[in-house]
Amino acid sequence: MQNFRGAAYHFGCVLAAITPHSACFRCKAHAATPQGNSTFIIPTPEVTIDQSKDAWMGVKGEVVPWPPVWTKWGDFNHFGSFHVQIDRMSAPFAAIINYDTGDTLVKLWEPADLFDSLRVWSWGKDYRNVRAATPTANFENYTENISLPAGGSIDLFTYLYALKGMQNITMANPTFAGWLAADKQIYKIAEDQSVDIQSQVGSSEDYENVNLVIFLTDLDGNILTQIAAEQVAIISPTELYSGTWRVGLRDIKAEPGEYILKLELLDAQDVLVFTVESAPIVIQ
Repeated sequence: MQNFRGAAYHFGCVLAAITPHSACFRCKAHAATPQGNSTFIIPTPEVTIDQSKDAWMGVKGEVVPWPPVWTKWGDFNHFGSFHVQIDRMSAPFAAIINYDTGDTLVKLWEPADLFDSLRVWSWGKDYRNVRAATPTANFENYTENISLPAGGSIDLFTYLYALKGMQNITMANPTFAGWLAADKQIYKIAEDQSVDIQSQVGSSEDYENVNLVIFLTDLDGNILTQIAAEQVAIISPTELYSGTWRVGLRDIKAEPGEYILKLELLDAQDVLVFTVESAPIVIQ
């Protein structure tokens, strides 16, 4: 992924029909060489096995919980491919994080609902044993049918950008990627004193004077209370925002139940530019 470091790429194309047309369409992008401690990031609870050498990933058509052990490149031993249905993804993006070099490559696509699935395949670590194979991880967006009337068209966009130093990604858009998490899932009012919160946000370009706010919401997204707020001088591909907060559990004043932490970024004109949420937390 070194070739993408500190850069952002935006690919656009137009699919047009001269006559009424229905066809398969595949939008393909190759990630640069992963290394042993690289990990696939896909926001989905499950994937479906397509094929793998000697069925080492599982049999064709098997649905496996995500992430499996071979999410890590060091355990992606042989040729294999799998796919995830787009409607099973919480957001239309995929990424690879190389924890040895600190490099992250993010891929997004628009419109998200144009495609049926995201297919990922690789020759695996033993690519040298296969003629003409390459040490790449390949991400393909695929749809079974696209129907256009004569003269109709669809604008397609793929975004690729690299970040430095990300530990995880749970949400991304063409400009920002990040994560937000509490230190544990269950808190007991009688025993726990505080909630420790961590977050990272990176950007595909230099973004200055960003306002950051963290809220506690219910499971429907309704804001209950503001937990933290600050102004961030700059967020860029190499200068990530990293924040930690300790909030008194009693200060939240929440009744027992399930909640979500929500981070919002607003630009200098107070326009919302990015949102990321934590996994649900339980207060007992």
